[in-house]
Amino acid sequence: MARQHDGKAKAGAGKREETPSTTGMKTYLEGTRFPGRIGRTYAESEPAFPVPAQAPPGAPNILYVVIDDLGFGACDTFGGLIETPHITRLANNGLRYVNFHTTALCSPTRACLLTGRNHHSVGMANITEFATGFPGYDARQKADKAAIGAMLHQHGYTSYALGKWHNTPSEETGPAGPFDRWPDGPLFGFDRFYGFLGGDSNQWFPKLYAGRTPIDQPRLPKEGYHLSEDLVDKAIEMISSHASLQPDRAVVHLSRVRCVPRAAPRLEVVGRHVSRPVRHGLGRVPRAGARPPEGARGRARERGARADARRGTALGRSIR
Repeated sequence: MARQHDGKAKAGAGKREETPSTTGMKTYLEGTRFPGRIGRTYAESEPAFPVPAQAPPGAPNILYVVIDDLGFGACDTFGGLIETPHITRLANNGLRYVNFHTTALCSPTRACLLTGRNHHSVGMANITEFATGFPGYDARQKADKAAIGAMLHQHGYTSYALGKWHNTPSEETGPAGPFDRWPDGPLFGFDRFYGFLGGDSNQWFPKLYAGRTPIDQPRLPKEGYHLSEDLVDKAIEMISSHASLQPDRAVVHLSRVRCVPRAAPRLEVVGRHVSRPVRHGLGRVPRAGARPPEGARGRARERGARADARRGTALGRSIR
């Protein structure tokens, strides 16, 4: 993996590559030695054009879907109660990693996931608002600790980030910057960003940024707007544009959301099961009367159902 130096990631340093293009013109990787020849006249010279890095044939596309405040016990993809058929379909087409250790906080966990490093080593031992004046806790990711967007960009990938960010120091999230630690800055290296920079935002009136520009939401809630659908629409737009213009270029896509119910109804418990489905974007809990699973896993699901019901009832009272 390429590492970043003085805020700019480098790849292929000292490596000379010569590649014939489809037009017969000699090309070479940007940042490497010029392979052409400069003579006294044009006739004695040989041109060569620098080109950006290209991912090798068969390089995989990469999709991150990061959901805050959601554990393994929630989705049925990993044995939980909530039916999440789309997440399960994604998992069935890939791999399930069941030994990822979170840091119990959002910003540090994402810092680990994006860099492959311990969260203390990148200055993110806590969320950005709780930064302290000590090494490892200052919420300032160092210039030599590049994230996956910056690293894979040097190997021919295009990368997009959408949704919640929350990995930039709070005092650096204004429209005047500095932008070094923004999603599309040199440290994280994503080519495009659409979302909000803080730890949370109103789901109907979010504080949105498109890249480094603050923007208004595309429509109002009375017109059907909700942030979750907006992020999905924007993700489809970005990937469609990429696929139509550069179908052979590999892509990294990062989608990050905070797990917040849209409009949870009042829930009641009948016996040991939830009597009404939980209505939010992740899925639904089985109705009352459904046959509980057998064994230890079934008992764990029953305990989860009772806990979900208690939380839902409390939330229902608070929004009535």
